[in-house]
Amino acid sequence: MGGEIWSHQLDYFLTLMGYTVGVGSIWKFPYMCARNGGGSFLIPFIIFTLLGSVPLTYLEMFVGQYSRGGPISAWKICPPLRGVGLGSVMISWLFAIYYPVFFAWILYYLYFSFFPTLPWTQCNQEWNTQDCVDGTSHTNRTLTAYNSTALHSNFSDYGITTTLGMLTNMSTGNKSHVEISASEEFFRNKVLDMSDGVENLGALRWPLVGCLALTFLSVYLCLINGVKLSGKIVYVTVSCPYILILVFLVRSSSLPGAVDGVMFFIMPHFEKLIDPKVWMEALGLSLYQMGISYGFLITMAAHNPVNNNCFRDALFITLITLLSQIFFGFAVFCITGHVAFKRDVPIEHFQTSGFKLGFITYPEAASYLPLPQLWSVFLFVMLYTLGIDSLVPSYEVVTNMFSEWFPNFARRRWLLNACVLFPSFLLALPYMTQGGVYFLTLVEWYAFFPAIILFAMLECIVVGWIYGVKRIDKAMVLLWGKHLSPIISFLWRFACPILLAVMFAFSLYSYHPPQFEEYNFPPWAKWFGWLISVATVIPTPFLFIHSVYTATGDSLREKIRIAFQPKHRWATHNQDTDEDGTTPTTIELIAKT
Repeated sequence: MGGEIWSHQLDYFLTLMGYTVGVGSIWKFPYMCARNGGGSFLIPFIIFTLLGSVPLTYLEMFVGQYSRGGPISAWKICPPLRGVGLGSVMISWLFAIYYPVFFAWILYYLYFSFFPTLPWTQCNQEWNTQDCVDGTSHTNRTLTAYNSTALHSNFSDYGITTTLGMLTNMSTGNKSHVEISASEEFFRNKVLDMSDGVENLGALRWPLVGCLALTFLSVYLCLINGVKLSGKIVYVTVSCPYILILVFLVRSSSLPGAVDGVMFFIMPHFEKLIDPKVWMEALGLSLYQMGISYGFLITMAAHNPVNNNCFRDALFITLITLLSQIFFGFAVFCITGHVAFKRDVPIEHFQTSGFKLGFITYPEAASYLPLPQLWSVFLFVMLYTLGIDSLVPSYEVVTNMFSEWFPNFARRRWLLNACVLFPSFLLALPYMTQGGVYFLTLVEWYAFFPAIILFAMLECIVVGWIYGVKRIDKAMVLLWGKHLSPIISFLWRFACPILLAVMFAFSLYSYHPPQFEEYNFPPWAKWFGWLISVATVIPTPFLFIHSVYTATGDSLREKIRIAFQPKHRWATHNQDTDEDGTTPTTIELIAKT
């Protein structure tokens, strides 16, 4: 980690907040609430945040802080399973490659927000079709059926994207036909210029490529001086979204339909709680929002002083994230309630999902307000600042891995960052094609399952059983003067692994092949998706076999016993030194007590 320590504890907290309170708070959390009965979803979500997110966040912070290393070196705690650390970095890298796609779209929309007339508000543009209707047209028709195709995968709902489908069945007189909003046609036909499938990626969308380049440049500038600089940038990028959300909340709360949206958000429908899908999706989202198994928490906690109270940090950041999601939810449901009112749609039937909220519904809502250009600028500045706080730490995880592998190379931070970001930019270019949204859907569908659940389970097993809570308890007494809570010990050893196992089984049971609106992916695309899924998991069994095979010992049982011993210096501390000037490990310090 290069010995970097946070300049101030507030830098650390704001970096955590920036990552956990990302754009998912604006379009993922509201969609999951809407799909699962509004207030009904909040009940299991709060329960699993306390029972799942808090202990798992604490676990990863503990491992990172005590090892003073990233996801790779931290797994010296159990060398045969160091493939979990490598897999976590691979997940973060996959995420960091496709996540800038949304930034390119955001910058493109931000550019058009300065036009005298917002182009997604009219149907007389070159990209519009005869089926286009603008916001005014919606209010002059009677909606007889509304169907937003809500596609979801076994684990994709805990990522970023789910669907773009926004076709509305309208009835005018005796004729029934499909009408598409002007905001959707702008997104589909102007921004994306969509092809007919993943088989036809088409040409690069060069305006989006330029926006993508600007995004990677901004990330490079944030990374160039490590946490010393990125820890200061978050003061602006974290506070800005909260201010803008408050402005949106105050303004939108007075709009027609806002009260209906808020009531749907907070009032539970208890019959929904008998559906296991509601509970599993609440558990998945509670883990996703904290970045469990992404390597982020381990990497950021490694910059803390070794005697820092990481349980306090875990509890604080988890509760702040939960409250922020709810706060953002009020603003979002005021907006969606107003849009539903304008379209004469019952709020419970208005379920827009994934980035459709960010790039179709929200821009349309901004166009209904006085000075729509100003509100549109506010909207996309807010989305950009929310997202950049999740993107920069993701690349911190990746660059940290290479700095541990090549310490001499790590001293030239500018070159290390360039060597990571430039290939990532090239790998992101397929998403900038006309068929890029299909490719994005495919990758996001498979990238996180089953790796995230399996890695979280293995973390619990290693810390709770293999390394053991007794060792951890001794270390905490030595450093903090406090014992490990029996409740946390129970959650690490029993509750969390069981919850994760149930979620894994439910994900397998509910799995179905990827689909984008009415488009079905060809077999070769599905095999490619499974290849991505397996790629993040496969290092774990291979490195396990290698560790056991190369361990000393005359029998397999002896080799396994020796291989599972923590590396001698897995938890180096910088506060104390031995008489010979060497720095003792946690294990050595405990042995002396």
